[in-house]
Parts: sequence; structure tokens; C-alpha cells
Amino acid sequence: MKIPLIAAGLLAALIAAGVLVLREEPAGELPPAVMANIPAATARPESPEPDPQLVRLQTPPAPEAEAAPEPEPQPKPQLVQKEDQQIQPPRPDYARYWKQQERQFNNLVDRLAGETDPRRRQSLINAIARHIRVDTLATLDWVSTLETAEEQRAALEAINRNALVGIGARIEVDSTGLPLIRETTIMSAVEATGMVAAGDYISGMVQPDGTTVHFDGMPVQQIVRHLRGQVGTEPTLMMKRYNDDGSTITFDVAVPRSLLVVGPPNSFN
Repeated sequence: MKIPLIAAGLLAALIAAGVLVLREEPAGELPPAVMANIPAATARPESPEPDPQLVRLQTPPAPEAEAAPEPEPQPKPQLVQKEDQQIQPPRPDYARYWKQQERQFNNLVDRLAGETDPRRRQSLINAIARHIRVDTLATLDWVSTLETAEEQRAALEAINRNALVGIGARIEVDSTGLPLIRETTIMSAVEATGMVAAGDYISGMVQPDGTTVHFDGMPVQQIVRHLRGQVGTEPTLMMKRYNDDGSTITFDVAVPRSLLVVGPPNSFN
């Protein structure tokens, strides 16, 4: 076929003469003639701006954060209550006490028997006389063993200085607030009146100088101090007695204070 060869030669001659210029098109782009024949693409309509209120309505609410579960209360440990383990104080050994007092008394008496110095003898007599608060009858018996009347008189004076003097009753304050006569002592002055007995109450007293003292609500130690005094002084006790039928009797009785006789158990049988 000779026509393509002639056309190719003619094309080459035109290019060489500068009549025909070949232009390279950028890769990926079509020639303008081709682009002119392609209809323009329909442009997309721009989306309208979203309505903020609509966005808020359409936006689902963010899920609330779950609250952390509260810790379950732990049961408090049960306190195990121990049994009463309070240590009780040891009970006093009264028998040992009385034996010790008797031993001290006899030791002083033996020392007095062997002492010849008058001053030392008087000092020993005073020490033995203080035993009147422990064993009254034994101390009074000892006075009669002294050889001279002068020493007997000195011993009795020392006994009077050390002896307990009162009405001869053991008292305690109960729920009434008044001192109750629990029992009377041997050779009791209040019992010797024949008007007072165990179970009666002392509501107060009138001192020999006329001073009145009421015992209601007073501590028992203070009551005891009022009831004690000098030998022979005579206070008037204001007594109160409760009968079985609920009635009460009040009366006054004068009681001369006297020596309180004390001693070990079973010493008065």
C-alpha cells in the first residue's frame, strides 16, 4: 500500500519545514478540542448549613456515667464481752490480825515487867494504854496488875486519852438517808436507857450546849464524829421508829457518852 507511505513522507517533510508543530499535552488531560465536545458535568448543589437547634435535637444525649456502686457496709466486729474477771480484794484475815495485836500487847507488858527506869516505864504504860482501842477488857485487866497506885492512875489517864467514847451503837446509813442502829455494843450506853433498840433511826441530836444537828443526808463518818465526845457528856438523841403497820414514832432520849468496849470476836461470851 503506497498511500500511507506517501502520507508519512509528507508529514515528515512538513514537520521538518516547521509548517506542522507537534505539542505535547499534559498527561491525564484531554486536548481542548476534545474537552470542548464533552458536556460539562452537572455541579452538586451545596449542602445547607445544619440548624444548630436541629442538631441539638437530633444528637442523642451522651450516656450518663454510671455512678460507682457504694461499698457494702461491712458488719462491725462483735465485741466479745468477757465474763467479769474483776479481781476481788483478798478478805482480811481477822484471826491473824487479832493474834498479831495480842502478841504486841504481851510483848509490851513483858518489857514493862523487866524495866526499872521510871521514864521508860511511863513510856511503856502509854504504849500499852493505846491497846484500849483493840481489846478493852484485856487493857483494863492489865491496869490492875500494876504494882503502885501512881502507875495505875497514870495508866487510867492514858486509857482515857486513847479510848473510844460514844453512845455504844454501830450505825449505818440506808436508803432513808438516816443512820440506822444496826446493833449495840457491850455495856452500851444507848441500850442502857431501855428506850432504844436495834432497828431504830437517829434523825439528829441536841448537843449539851443546845446546838441541834440533823443527820438526814449526812455522811456516816461525820455522824460518828458528832456522836462521839467526852466521857460523861449527855447529848439528846432524836429517835425515829418505823412500825410494821407503816406508822412512825418519834421520841427524844438523853444518852450519856461512855467508854466503847471493843475486842476480838467471841471475847464477850
